[in-house]
Amino acid sequence: YEIVKVQPGSEQDMDTLRKLDRTLEQRLDYLKEPRGLRDSGYLLVNPGNLRRVKRFLAEHRLHFDAKPLYVPSTRKRRALQQNNPLNSNEILSNYLGYEDQMQFVDRIAAAHPNIVKIKTIINSTERRPIKMMQFGYPSTTGEAKPIIWIDAGIHSREWISYSVALFFIQQLAQNPKYLPALKLIDIVIVPNANPDGYEFSRHTNRLWRKTRSKHENDRCYGTDGNRNYPFNWGQAGVEWNPCSEIYPGPKTESEPEVVGLIREMTSQKDNIKVYISLHSFGQQILYPWGYKTHTYPLDVMDLKSVGMKMSDAIRQYGGTIYSVVNSADSLYAASGASDDWAKSIGIKYAYTIELSPSDMSQNNEGFVLDESQISRVCNEMLPALDVLINTTLSEFLGQSVSLSSILYPHFPSTYPLITNELIYPPTLCAVPEKKGLIGFSKTTRSISAILFFFRTFLCIQTASYHFNHSLHLDLLNHKLITRTNINPREEKPTTIPTNKFGMVKKG
Repeated sequence: YEIVKVQPGSEQDMDTLRKLDRTLEQRLDYLKEPRGLRDSGYLLVNPGNLRRVKRFLAEHRLHFDAKPLYVPSTRKRRALQQNNPLNSNEILSNYLGYEDQMQFVDRIAAAHPNIVKIKTIINSTERRPIKMMQFGYPSTTGEAKPIIWIDAGIHSREWISYSVALFFIQQLAQNPKYLPALKLIDIVIVPNANPDGYEFSRHTNRLWRKTRSKHENDRCYGTDGNRNYPFNWGQAGVEWNPCSEIYPGPKTESEPEVVGLIREMTSQKDNIKVYISLHSFGQQILYPWGYKTHTYPLDVMDLKSVGMKMSDAIRQYGGTIYSVVNSADSLYAASGASDDWAKSIGIKYAYTIELSPSDMSQNNEGFVLDESQISRVCNEMLPALDVLINTTLSEFLGQSVSLSSILYPHFPSTYPLITNELIYPPTLCAVPEKKGLIGFSKTTRSISAILFFFRTFLCIQTASYHFNHSLHLDLLNHKLITRTNINPREEKPTTIPTNKFGMVKKG
């Protein structure tokens, strides 16, 4: 295999790439599609098509660069002993095989029976158990607790997603900071949603994406599990060629892996408040709807708000930038995806998180992220999990919550503190020291007074976020956005016109 980098410079170049798909009679496997003009796209080209692809691009004068696929060798780890359980160091330094993953989760469950329940939700096509871990103390009220659901690895070549899920499991079980939250909510993690594909990618084809099923009359193996969910199935972003990487299957829920996830989530859908599907790569937090561009849920501003909190937490931890975007607008429309389905059954916050890296490096990393990067990616995602816990506690339990000192140990003084329903960004609302302005001119004192009142106004507007108008202060775009003017029949929120100071324009 080779990675072919292309950079369309015009709309004609974009049309040329689409024509290439038709010439090969199958959709190209884009490791990363160009998102617009002068944005690089990366194609994974097999040896059988390599000469044709290069000739086609050269004939159409489309600049490209081809390099052999770089696959770093994974370190071989000694066989595990029954009395030597895995620890976080092994999780953070190795991509574990399926058997080691399951051995790890079994030992976690055995070591922490008071807060962990483990369950096999279904067996894969090749009869591998797909396990679910549910963290949380028994309810003290007799009522069901809010649930955060996280699954990983439905696309088997995205190895870093498995590692992040395992790291979350280790932290929830062994980090005492999470114990107070687990008395109030439950967290479900499915660390390997596609074990057959994962093992095939480990031993045969590193960039295998799909499941390993083979349906009647299909000449190729596998279905894209993230196109197999029963919501607008088969409408966009799919190919009906069974050999395609985005083949949605012969029908919805044709894959046992998807059946098991749907069945378990449906049984708890009234309690699941947050759904996260871990993928790679791109450093993006994607929200619905993904089946059609420029189409959003009515509560899109809530999705964006929590997404931005996750992005801010990740950035403040280690400086990594995750963008918060609609999945169809940012990447491409794709129907039958898990996050769309989760949102369709009433789960309030549904996201797909495309993990690091953001792009293809000079070594063509992308999906093939070196093991030396596992620790960085896992640790920088932990603050995002903390945001989801904090959001669930504050929004769905209706009680005063102040968990920043517990859940944000790396930056307690800078992250917004949630108390009841008010959000106070400390950098905006902190009371300034009274140093006085003695000795300054009258003009300087007047300007300072104006700035003080303007700052106070912004703080009051922000503090009223959850009271009546759900105001969102978009400091990046200098827009004040409200959800009070949404027409229930429309799917797009109204943007209130503002001037350059962020003030609502008259009229």
